[in-house]
Amino acid sequence: MQPIFRAFDPGRDTAHVRRIWQEVGWLDMQEGNNDSFLAFLACGRALVAELDGAAECLVATAPGAMLYQTADMPITCVTAVTTSRTVRKRGIASSLCARALAEEALEGSPLAMLGMFEQGYYNRLGFGTGSDIVRMAFDPAHLTLTAEHRH
Repeated sequence: MQPIFRAFDPGRDTAHVRRIWQEVGWLDMQEGNNDSFLAFLACGRALVAELDGAAECLVATAPGAMLYQTADMPITCVTAVTTSRTVRKRGIASSLCARALAEEALEGSPLAMLGMFEQGYYNRLGFGTGSDIVRMAFDPAHLTLTAEHRH
């Protein structure tokens, strides 16, 4: 059976997504207050993959801006990708994340960034960690050495 990809519906999906987030350790097992959980998801867009009437995967994105030279460019940040244990290793999370990014691109976001999850997993969606480049320059005339010379 193929999952249905659709927008997160708080009334229909909150209990399912809380269960997923408890499974992955993002929430404790107490039911508690949903206010902060729902506020996090309301900051942007969230999509779910529904299977057999239950949300089994969630991808959340949030808008932002990135300064490029002198201009702010819109950017989409992938803030959460979580999948229940029952549907892992089926490519659902990758497909839903790709769908979310495609929708954001269609809405005009030319850039996307990823909060760090499993390094390497999202490379196939175009994310990766670049190599660190450390650049530094100094004028040797400004060096002051106080060490004694060896004899």
